Amino acid sequence: ELNCSHIHGDFTFGSTCAFSCQKGFVLKGPESRECTALGIWTGDATRCEAIACPVLTAPEKGEMHCSHLHGNFTFGSTCAFSCQKGFVLKGVESLECTATGIWTGDTPHCEAVTCPVLRAPDQGELNCSHIHGDFTFGSMCAFSCQKGFVLKRAESRECTATGIWTGDATRCEAIACPVLSAPDQGEMHCSHLRGNFTYGSTCAFSCQTGFALVGLQSRECTASGTWTGNTPHCEAITCPVLTAPEKGELNCSHLHGDFTFGSTCAFSCQTGFVLMGSDSRKCTALGTWTGDATRCEGRAAATAQAIKCSALTTPKMGQAACFHIHGDFTFGSTCAFSCQKGFVLKGPESRECTALGTWTGDPTHCKAAQCCPPPSRGQLSCSHVHGNFTYNSTCIFSCEEGFVRMGAEMLQCEATGNWTRDPPVCAG
Repeated sequence: ELNCSHIHGDFTFGSTCAFSCQKGFVLKGPESRECTALGIWTGDATRCEAIACPVLTAPEKGEMHCSHLHGNFTFGSTCAFSCQKGFVLKGVESLECTATGIWTGDTPHCEAVTCPVLRAPDQGELNCSHIHGDFTFGSMCAFSCQKGFVLKRAESRECTATGIWTGDATRCEAIACPVLSAPDQGEMHCSHLRGNFTYGSTCAFSCQTGFALVGLQSRECTASGTWTGNTPHCEAITCPVLTAPEKGELNCSHLHGDFTFGSTCAFSCQTGFVLMGSDSRKCTALGTWTGDATRCEGRAAATAQAIKCSALTTPKMGQAACFHIHGDFTFGSTCAFSCQKGFVLKGPESRECTALGTWTGDPTHCKAAQCCPPPSRGQLSCSHVHGNFTYNSTCIFSCEEGFVRMGAEMLQCEATGNWTRDPPVCAG
């Protein structure tokens, strides 16, 4: 703006002019000038320049676009800011240079777009590289699984400019082994840690009664997806091979294999011979045959064996030794008896099975050797194992007050029927 005062006429000798600038501008040159007698103005030409603001630069990973009305970064200049793909502007989108030479706000900056934080999958590991900050645009995460597990879905994921990860969520699954089944005639019991028939699963095998397991009792699913060991199987328990008796025949049926559990064998004899023993036998789960050994005998011998006496038992505290000619406890069988130390045989020393099916003599038993009751010359306390004052009985002697025992305190009945010492006496 220009404000002049004229003494002698407009812009004549003595005229003075004062200068000022509008808001946002600063005066360059003298504030006032005077017309001299020479017809020239004092001072240099005056001008108004726009006030300057600090020079701005584009934010890192961003761009800046400015418009300047009066000169670069001066009053009235405006600058708009934006960020590259994958980054978001933090702060105002535009700034304006004010009349005071400062911008309307702080300089904005660009921050990388963030993605949700990733975690290592169960039974797995996570390895990430970050360019612009943890789990931000451009971050890459690679996944791996522990031994015995396999990666499902993406092996790696990248944080995109939209703040989401590429690919689907990753997980680790236990490596699967082929499905096992129970062996024929057997059972299988499995425990699964991470899923049916997967890494770490164990299966135990057993067989039904009459069968034996061939192979490992248990198998485990390994990290390679295979089972330890080979597949076990159940085999029928075998019994000793039977043969036809002399002068006889054998007819067998086998369910699970020759002479194995469940096999049955029937016996018969030729004309003129009689079957002695079981007419049929079956192979049991213990690997033994039911019944007794079978044989064919001529009719005369068979008649003798047909006569049976009652089975004799060993007497208590004794022994029995029996000899059988035609079969256990049959006609002609003899049994001899004896007693242990300290016992006396009561009854016949031997008995024989007669043609009437009865035993000779009376039943035999063993009786403890008897000692004579010791004379009591004081107080007597006895304990008896096999009967009063018999083998191994013990007696303890004591005297009444005022008397002294002379002799052994304790006596024991020996196998000979005698006491170990003479009875003591009580002396006054």
